[in-house]
Amino acid sequence: MVVTVSIDEFAGGKKEKQKARGFIKAFNRGTEEKNDAHRLLVFGNYLAVDSEAEKWWDELTTAEKVDWPTVQAAFLVKFKETKKARSVADCEEALLRKRLTTEELITQVKDADGDLEWAHVVMADELLELAEGAGFSKSENLIRTVIGNLPRALKEKVAGAYADWAAFTTALKSVDMAAILASVQGLAEDKECRAKQDEKIAAQEARRAEQDEKIRALTALVSSLKLSGGGGGGSGSGGGGSGGSSGGGGGGSGGGGGGGGGGGGGRAGGSRAQQARVPLTKELQDKIRKAVGVLAHHPDTVEGRKAYVEQLKAWEEKHGIDGWVSEDAPFPLKPGTAGVCCGECFKCGATGHRFLDCVVAGEKQLKRKEQVWRGVCARALGFDGKKVLETWWIDMEESENESGLSA
Repeated sequence: MVVTVSIDEFAGGKKEKQKARGFIKAFNRGTEEKNDAHRLLVFGNYLAVDSEAEKWWDELTTAEKVDWPTVQAAFLVKFKETKKARSVADCEEALLRKRLTTEELITQVKDADGDLEWAHVVMADELLELAEGAGFSKSENLIRTVIGNLPRALKEKVAGAYADWAAFTTALKSVDMAAILASVQGLAEDKECRAKQDEKIAAQEARRAEQDEKIRALTALVSSLKLSGGGGGGSGSGGGGSGGSSGGGGGGSGGGGGGGGGGGGGRAGGSRAQQARVPLTKELQDKIRKAVGVLAHHPDTVEGRKAYVEQLKAWEEKHGIDGWVSEDAPFPLKPGTAGVCCGECFKCGATGHRFLDCVVAGEKQLKRKEQVWRGVCARALGFDGKKVLETWWIDMEESENESGLSA
């Protein structure tokens, strides 16, 4: 029986997507009905023109091409796969940055062998490899943190305690895909419902703004009538003596009543617009300024990144994964970024652009807690760190915790 095998050309080099072992296996399968002499004769035809592989083949001597096993072994040595070595700190940081979006969760990607597999299954293998590279795969170190970074649909399925990374990644790969799809669908429906609610709220706010504009116009009209009424009263007082004065007073009183009504409307509008506020005291400002220097800001080096990972672990152990950033719990700054209070972007830690203009992708942005801490420092100390406190208030709505400067 003759089996037809498709054999893709092999080029070698950095852009080559095929593995050398995979190419040799495909070539041998495609020439099963042939002998070694035939394989040696046609092998060069499967190497891409002007490629690194063709150059290697052409440079072999005749003596080096007389035996197929020898050629095959030399080919595998020449184009052997090399994995980039990673330091312990790099592995730990890669674990902390590992993310999977809801969209990626319901897609299939290629695993290390080139086979299609669900994204969370491939991610599980990558997580275990990183944990082994970091040297703590036999412990539960950072497992809870990684679970916290998973998309909600997956996080709900693997929440819990695990003895080591092997147990966790096994549970991660065992999650039923049907359950994930159902959860994602439910989240999508919730998102759609919230979007509709937001549209209704936006429409209500637009109508309210239109009403407020009409009220302001009416208030202005009442004020103009008040001035006009006062003049009429004065004229009456001239014609009617004391009685005219009384009438003029009445007119003035009426005008005042209208004005009072307008003022009342203004106060009511002001009451609706005013938010609950908490004062920033000199004591609190000094406390934040002192907290800025508590944690060292490391350079973007191997040692710096390793020290940064230790800072993150220490913060989590002290305050918990869901702990809040505050003046009593300053958050570590990413190595190599700008310091606080220097006009930096809170999203990426760089200078030269504003928060709203940042184009850095979400997965490369600073951790949310670091963004909050930078915001706390800037609001309390100023963008140059030299704010002098006189009379200053902070909206509670500006703080995530709704309790002053804590985040």
